[in-house]
Amino acid sequence: MLEWMAGADDEDWGPEKWELHEAVGQGNVVYVWTQAWNTDEVSGLPFESHQVTRMMFNDAGQVQAIANLSEDRFVLEQMGYTISR
Repeated sequence: MLEWMAGADDEDWGPEKWELHEAVGQGNVVYVWTQAWNTDEVSGLPFESHQVTRMMFNDAGQVQAIANLSEDRFVLEQMGYTISR
């Protein structure tokens, strides 16, 4: 999976630009830090986003669980939205 991510073709991946910064793992857990640059389809404004993906594998090497942590709020702020309570 990491080879696939590192060799991802921007046309197939989605973002206009995408970069794999780091992948670390221990045992059956791997963390991958990526960054993407794109343009919002509605406003036409550019934005960038960092994401950390946690993958857990079973003994056969298959992905058992996957979770993502991203900067959704910061992306919205880059596009001019204000978050308030």
